[in-house]
Amino acid sequence: MGAAEVLEHSEHISHAGGHGHGGGDDKLGTRVGITMACLGVLLAFCSAKVGGERTELVKVLVEQQHAHAKYQAQDIKHRSAINALRQIHSDIVDPAAVTALDADLSKLEAETAPAAPPVAPAGSAAPVAGAPAPAGTGAAPVAAAPAPKADTTSVKAARLVAHQILGALSPNRTDAGLVADTADRYAAEAAAANDWVESFSPAIDAHVEAQEQYEMAQLFAEIGIVVASVALLMKKKVAWFVALALGLASIVFVGKTYARTSHEVHEAEEKIEHTGKHYRDLRTAGKTTVEDEALSTEIHTWSGHARKAPAAGHGEGDKGGHDKAAPEKGSHGEGKEKGGHDKEEKPAH
Repeated sequence: MGAAEVLEHSEHISHAGGHGHGGGDDKLGTRVGITMACLGVLLAFCSAKVGGERTELVKVLVEQQHAHAKYQAQDIKHRSAINALRQIHSDIVDPAAVTALDADLSKLEAETAPAAPPVAPAGSAAPVAGAPAPAGTGAAPVAAAPAPKADTTSVKAARLVAHQILGALSPNRTDAGLVADTADRYAAEAAAANDWVESFSPAIDAHVEAQEQYEMAQLFAEIGIVVASVALLMKKKVAWFVALALGLASIVFVGKTYARTSHEVHEAEEKIEHTGKHYRDLRTAGKTTVEDEALSTEIHTWSGHARKAPAAGHGEGDKGGHDKAAPEKGSHGEGKEKGGHDKEEKPAH
């Protein structure tokens, strides 16, 4: 029921009830009519506030979905970076395996080392390997020293090659550190985006509650108009007092709701702005443009593929050039052909 309809309804009722006798009835009818008009204005105000709260609620919900999309994007990026880190971690050579390899090579090197020659007693000449024992000593001939089982140089070469292979299989430490930094940055940005999403909840709750309270105030105003109509028809002050009470209750609901909602929404908007700015600052500070450009340059240099220039505005320039060239070509061509035909037709005439 709109304000215009309420005023028209009250006018009809006042005309219908104005044919009675007595000054008291005329004053009551006037007062009831004024009450109905005030209730109609209050009803229109409540209806407008209900519509405004619904609009603000839809707006806040749309903004929250936008922030939630940012959170999902950063969370997916973080999970992708973590998966890349796990792949890098799986490619890192286990230090225990390197230690075991060094121990095996050291053991093999010790086994292949040549034996030391026997040491002669002091004051005697050292026996020569393969020489016969002196006569009358009864000693056995000196045995020749065993030849080395293998060359220790090959073991050292194997150690060097093994360490080189293990070093080549290990990931690049600088790149691995950058991937770890990227994962940490995405985690921080996802947390900031989540805080941004959560900051919308107080505003949503405030708008929902305000909408319900304004609808309650609107209901009181509508009932008050009906009761005031009955009071005007029946010429009863009691019904008029009930209508006044309903109107007063509607005003109380409107005032309390407006005061509480405006404060809650103001605080929620400040928090939304703060968390959104924090997320945007993290995104701006976390840009790795210099590192990305260096990586792209290195890859282009390694591949021998020349980097292409940015194509921004190239299509518009071509389009403008074609548009400009077409009229010139058509105008010159037509003028040329027309001029040629004119020159060719003149001798015929």
